[in-house]
Amino acid sequence: MMSTLINGKLVEFKLDSGAEISVLGERAWRQLGKPAVRPIGPVGSYGTMGPMIGRARVRMSFAGRKEMTDVAVARGLDRISLFGRDLIDLFKLENHYKPGNRIAQPQALNSEVKAGSAGEMHEMKSAVDREGPVSRVKQVLARHEAVFAPGRGRFKLAEANLSLVAGSRPRMHKPRRVPPALLEATDGRLAKLLEDQILKPVKWAEWGTPLVLVPKTVVTKRHE
Repeated sequence: MMSTLINGKLVEFKLDSGAEISVLGERAWRQLGKPAVRPIGPVGSYGTMGPMIGRARVRMSFAGRKEMTDVAVARGLDRISLFGRDLIDLFKLENHYKPGNRIAQPQALNSEVKAGSAGEMHEMKSAVDREGPVSRVKQVLARHEAVFAPGRGRFKLAEANLSLVAGSRPRMHKPRRVPPALLEATDGRLAKLLEDQILKPVKWAEWGTPLVLVPKTVVTKRHE
């Protein structure tokens, strides 16, 4: 968890570098005195759409920086607050996710910090942990080193099972014709998937389905 000051009050966030936007839980929003919100649509999370109260404009203090920013407020007293990519970018934490980089102790609680009065600085000192917020980020990254390692990881905690209707019979569908202009890109992409062990070749199978090539605006192609 990460300690952050919002409108002068301490709020605990869970670091989630996979979240495109940060989310403030309803309980934390209430503890802040229900700051005014503007309408916002549902926000997707892991394949589901979560109901939202709105978007609040708040003053945040973290790692020696103070910023006015918008934070989405999630409906539900059990919803946790997530520190997502927008706040990671806002507070310049991006470098802490690059392998080999050291996370330096921020000068957040130092008397030379530009913004804030002496009273606000004292509030910051008593609100955050002695080690400092960025040190806590470092601990999270070290504890979940495999998650933040370069390249693709593998989920090994469970096996996927396909549930078929009784009496189902396998079918082998013919491959679709690949346009000549996409042959080189397709072969290169398949070779990369084999190299990364996402796909593996088989000599024979009872069933098969063709790939659908989806051209993108960049050179690479997405395969469905």
